[in-house]
Amino acid sequence: MQRNYMTTFLGFTVNDVQDFKTLRRRFDESVQHQNSIGEGINLLTDYEKNLELEQQKCNQLVDDIRKLRTAGKSRDTSSCFPFRSFLNLRHWRKTPKSLKTFFRALCHLFSTDDFLNELRRNPNFVKTIQKHHLSQEKLIEFEKTFSRLPELSSDYIRHKSSDAYQICLWLHHYLKDEHNSRTRELQIESELLQLNIDLSITQKQIDRLQEKIKIFKIT
Repeated sequence: MQRNYMTTFLGFTVNDVQDFKTLRRRFDESVQHQNSIGEGINLLTDYEKNLELEQQKCNQLVDDIRKLRTAGKSRDTSSCFPFRSFLNLRHWRKTPKSLKTFFRALCHLFSTDDFLNELRRNPNFVKTIQKHHLSQEKLIEFEKTFSRLPELSSDYIRHKSSDAYQICLWLHHYLKDEHNSRTRELQIESELLQLNIDLSITQKQIDRLQEKIKIFKIT
């Protein structure tokens, strides 16, 4: 049997002291529980904020990918296509000797054996030229074969024929545009690859956050 000891000053028994300890322990446990709930709420809030940020990042990446794909399809149309000059060539009986290299280059570019004859017999040939786009291999091959020839310079053709000169100006712009487009396409492909990697990482982060929130709400 436990004896009760009285203090000489405050009059507390041993049981009283034990009761105080019990109350203190329960109080501390209650505070810890409340703190745990508070920390949990804060953690859940952080998860949800991070989830929102990751979803915004995901949406931005998707938008960037869409814009890049659209940019890859756009072409420079600042140079006016010399439609009338091409039509005028239909009336030429034969290719002038001074322009044979120029027309040989046109044959090579637009895959025909006789450029003037193709203009005369094919009414859609000019439209085909207008919509034509070179493959990377064809562009490289043309640049190696023709790009340095003086007979293709605008200064050389300027005094040979006004129609050929207009076509020459367009041709130089066309080749420059094709080259820039190919370079841009390669850049876009690289950027798209990186964006898709970032998108995949972001989506995985979103999945992890959603799973944490789901588990937290269950518990």
